[in-house]
Amino acid sequence: MKNINQIVEELNYSKQYSKRLYAKTKNYQKKYGFQLGTGEKDTWNNEADAFKHTFGAAEIALNTWSGMSKRITDFHELQQKRNPSYEENMDRWNNLEGRKIADEIRKDYSKESIKILANAILILL
Repeated sequence: MKNINQIVEELNYSKQYSKRLYAKTKNYQKKYGFQLGTGEKDTWNNEADAFKHTFGAAEIALNTWSGMSKRITDFHELQQKRNPSYEENMDRWNNLEGRKIADEIRKDYSKESIKILANAILILL
């Protein structure tokens, strides 16, 4: 069973991750120019929000695996009790797209790794 310090640490990590993801979203927004709102909720229900969900789900999947990304992002959506169902559906769809992107990257990276390894073996022979 977790003690209070472990729970607080996990919540703090979640908040820190959200802050880092927000900063990355703003960075990429400057680079690619997708829609950004104004005020406190400038990355909510717009292109920046879609990017944030897709990028975050992909990042988690690449650092863990797609199943873990799904669990984490689904849990996040469950915490958003005030979101109307259409917002939750869009967020979940963007999260799924992020996992698909991560799977494609992983698949392509694996193919490239195999090619590099095969070439290295040929050079050694």
